[in-house]
Amino acid sequence: MAFPDYCMDVHVFQFPAMSPPQLGFGSEEPTASPFPTETLPVASSPEVEAAADALAAECVVDERRLRRRISNRESAQRSRARKQRCLDELRGSAAVLERRRRELAARTQAARSRLALVRLANAGLRAEAAALSRRLADIEQTIASLIG
Repeated sequence: MAFPDYCMDVHVFQFPAMSPPQLGFGSEEPTASPFPTETLPVASSPEVEAAADALAAECVVDERRLRRRISNRESAQRSRARKQRCLDELRGSAAVLERRRRELAARTQAARSRLALVRLANAGLRAEAAALSRRLADIEQTIASLIG
């Protein structure tokens, strides 16, 4: 953003009147230069000085406003970069956690399958133990009746 033209130079100059340049073809030199050779400042009045001070103050305010705007823009850019880094880290963490969740789900399913097989085998063993207990009881009863 550029400063307004009135902020660049607050001086007031009066240029002397110039006659148009006289160009000759001999050894003559032009009688007047197209550029002023000296500038004479206008006598300052309190109103002119007040206006110059107001312009200078406005230029300072504009400069501060510009610096603040640039600083805010840079700060916002840093904030967006921080936010993007944080989002990238969170996405990476989410991907790792999702992979871990899938691994744990697969391990849980395998453990459930093994548990079902163990329960089935356990039920078979309990039935076999009950049958053996009944058989033992029958044998003991038979022995007791033979002895006694």
